[in-house]
Amino acid sequence: MASTTLMYRRALRTLREQPLLVRCTAAAVVAVLVIDLAALGAKSGTSDSSHNTAAAGRRSTVAAGAQPTAAGSDSTGSDVRSAPAGAAGGTGAGDGSPVGGTALGGDFGGPPPDRPQLTASDRGVTETTVKVVFPWFDIGAYTSASGTTTDEPLEGGPDAITAYVNYINATGGLDGRMIDPIIEEFNPLNETDMEERCRRWTEDDKVFAVVDSQAWHSSHQLCITADHQTPLVTNLGLAEKWPQDGAPYLWYTAPTSEETIDDWVLWMVESGQLIDKDALPPGTTPSVIGVVTGVKEEEKLGKAAIERALDKVGLLDQARFREIPGYTADIGLAQPAIATAIADFKTPGNKVDRLLMGLSALVFTTWMNQADAQDFYPQYELSDFNNTITVADALLASDHPKSLKDAVGPSYIRLGEVSPANGGTFAPAQQRCNEIWRAANPNAHEIDGAGVAMRWCDNIFLFAEGARRATRTNSGVLTRQNWAEAMATIQGVEAGMSPTLSFSPGDYSGPTMTKVVKLRTEEQAFCTGRDPADDANCLEEIAPYVPMRRFS
Repeated sequence: MASTTLMYRRALRTLREQPLLVRCTAAAVVAVLVIDLAALGAKSGTSDSSHNTAAAGRRSTVAAGAQPTAAGSDSTGSDVRSAPAGAAGGTGAGDGSPVGGTALGGDFGGPPPDRPQLTASDRGVTETTVKVVFPWFDIGAYTSASGTTTDEPLEGGPDAITAYVNYINATGGLDGRMIDPIIEEFNPLNETDMEERCRRWTEDDKVFAVVDSQAWHSSHQLCITADHQTPLVTNLGLAEKWPQDGAPYLWYTAPTSEETIDDWVLWMVESGQLIDKDALPPGTTPSVIGVVTGVKEEEKLGKAAIERALDKVGLLDQARFREIPGYTADIGLAQPAIATAIADFKTPGNKVDRLLMGLSALVFTTWMNQADAQDFYPQYELSDFNNTITVADALLASDHPKSLKDAVGPSYIRLGEVSPANGGTFAPAQQRCNEIWRAANPNAHEIDGAGVAMRWCDNIFLFAEGARRATRTNSGVLTRQNWAEAMATIQGVEAGMSPTLSFSPGDYSGPTMTKVVKLRTEEQAFCTGRDPADDANCLEEIAPYVPMRRFS
């Protein structure tokens, strides 16, 4: 099965064969996002015309005949507020229950016959359209720099966006209004350009919302939400500070860092990965816990969350923390810091044997190279914090089998599952996303269960669900405020990336469950169908989904 995970793995193998300058440049492009590298906006075989337009900076794509001509201007220029949306609960659309069933991506059907006449009710909202930006990160710059090529068609950001937007518009739209998409490629290395795009989208284009997959990062999330009062749906969950500061407009289809870390630490204690020295039998040597994080603001907040969690389980005095600098152009700063940290972690009599890894992709890769060079092989504890599980899986494809063997941790993502291509089954939400993807791209493979198209499917349908609820609950009026109020009523819907998403007022992060996966270096049956070179490296599900663990 073609997947962005495999694409990234192949890229890593090719990258290591390139000159140092090329390796650093290419890796920097990928690592800057501190996200699941397997899910960045990889380009598939899009048409020449769509690629050229996207590369020029702006592209709007809808199905032929699906987009009506607006009778009025694209924006009223006003900031209309309505009464709060209806309370959650009930069984029918518009009363807080999922529209079209319990799975995101269900058939929307058409608008109800008693729908009132729609009007232009907010910035970016006309009587017929809702203007939405879909920014995607083109990983082609990375593959071009590294010399990586692929022999199979891969999922792509523009193709996925177009497929799901067209489907919604062809099945009733946002309760009668069609999505008017602006599909833009952007470079996350260019901070100035990201700031300008945020300003242009919200002030010049006057869009209603921004829907991202997993690439619009760091303080740029707050530029859209806090600074410009514009909704943003993204799969890039950061520290709780971000959605709180951007409230009520920043909504995550991933856990926050604090949610991930609470679940991670409590699972490690629950499973015996970490044991309080006072609970050990007499004469037993306690674990020395290493914790390695980065220096970006969100990483520092993550480190603080790890400290609090370890303190709550009585393990803080067994932990040794190291912050590693270096991110993109300054990656050279990481190398001496990593060498020093590893040497310290190997101190006789106080050697780290459990390592909580929280580094972003490029720094994590640099760490692993140094660890192999210094023969440092602790048990790696991984999680969705900086997406270390998926990054480690990619690294294991070509290197570090001794280091990463049996690395383990919890994840909200449907990892380690057998796809239909290999004899497995999709959950209903996954299957719906797959059917829409395949219908729009007949020559494509089955959708990657944790890939680019699945993330776009989740986020686009989640945004649409909020818009339809807000419209129905407010007599046809759609505003940014009542959209946010409607989002808070979405409870217990099934998504493609995760079993359930639930929100509420003040709770802007949807996932509610995690499973446990382990990296294995021996061949496993569920790896069949991948690139043969990767068959011996895979993630194995070792514990099923359970509710996320949180400190009370």
